[in-house]
Amino acid sequence: SLTMQMPAQRDYPAKPAFTRRLRVLLVEDQPADAELLILALKDEGREVTFRRVESETEFRQALDDNPDVVLADYHIPGFGGMRALGILRELPMDTPFILASGTITEQQA
Repeated sequence: SLTMQMPAQRDYPAKPAFTRRLRVLLVEDQPADAELLILALKDEGREVTFRRVESETEFRQALDDNPDVVLADYHIPGFGGMRALGILRELPMDTPFILASGTITEQQA
C-alpha cells in the first residue's frame, strides 16, 4: 500500500489588516490624476479618505485636519510639491510626504 506524506503547511504572513481609514492630503491640480492615486491605494485594500487642494491657502487649511500622509504633484501653477514640503517642514508635524510627478528631470529629483 502506498502512503503519501503531505508537505508541512507553511505559515505565510498575511497582508496587514488596516484598521482605520488612511487620511490623504493630495496637492494636485488635475482631478483625474488625484482619482488614479486614490484608486491605487484602494486597490491595496485601504479605506481612504482624501482632500485635494491646489493652493497654498487650501494646503495650510487642510493640514489642520492632521492627514496621515501628503501626496504632492511636483508642479502646480502658482504652487507645487516643493513649496508644500517647505511649509510642512516649518510645522511641528511628522506627516510623511511623497512627491510625485511625471514631468521632472532626474536632476530635479
